[in-house]
Amino acid sequence: MQPDPDGSAMASHDGFASQARTGPATALQARLKMKSTWALMPIVAASGFAGLGYEIVWTRQLSLTLGSEMMAVLGSVAGFFGGLALGAFALDGPIRRTTSPRTAYVALEAVIGLWGLVCIWLLPAAGRALSPLLGTEPAPALLWAASFALPTLVLLPATAAMGGTLTALERIVREARGDCRVSAGVYGANTFGAVAGTLTSTFLLLPALGLSTPRSQGSLAARASRSPCLRPDCLESRSRSW
Repeated sequence: MQPDPDGSAMASHDGFASQARTGPATALQARLKMKSTWALMPIVAASGFAGLGYEIVWTRQLSLTLGSEMMAVLGSVAGFFGGLALGAFALDGPIRRTTSPRTAYVALEAVIGLWGLVCIWLLPAAGRALSPLLGTEPAPALLWAASFALPTLVLLPATAAMGGTLTALERIVREARGDCRVSAGVYGANTFGAVAGTLTSTFLLLPALGLSTPRSQGSLAARASRSPCLRPDCLESRSRSW
């Protein structure tokens, strides 16, 4: 049986026509996904900005609570990163299984903001409660143990929630891109925001607002107000405008 040259030519022509039709659509979808990813970068940077800004504020508060800046720095850094590690480990599975990572991210940011406000009063109260337990001349080991345990336990709800935010952001960006790869821009933007938050909190927010007013941490908690921009319709409109 001889092949039909005309039939083969028609099939080949149909294949090229189909590729010609789907080619521009695929390219447009790829551009929209990339623009959606870049639309998320300000939110990722704001997350890092507020996270390290909180750490600076908490370190200053702990230095007043513990009466030693060195213990406050060591205790807050240990408690901060310990909570991040615990939150990332404990929340990674639930966030990856959830059907809406945007909702999970909004909930985590709400926990961080609310607990940041609670810590304005909780940290000094914990320090006042700790002093009678330690006594007038506590042993060095007991003093160091208390300086690590106090920030770890008091800050745990907020720091654990921070540990889960990066996983949520990773899923959000992955869905926006439509593949399993996560752009290095997510980590770069988060790190850039963290550096900016450290410098801004140290040299601008704390000198201007101080520690005794809720505005110092309320300004950082304002990042939760950015969460509505995580809606798919918002991201789509921003990517089209770009």
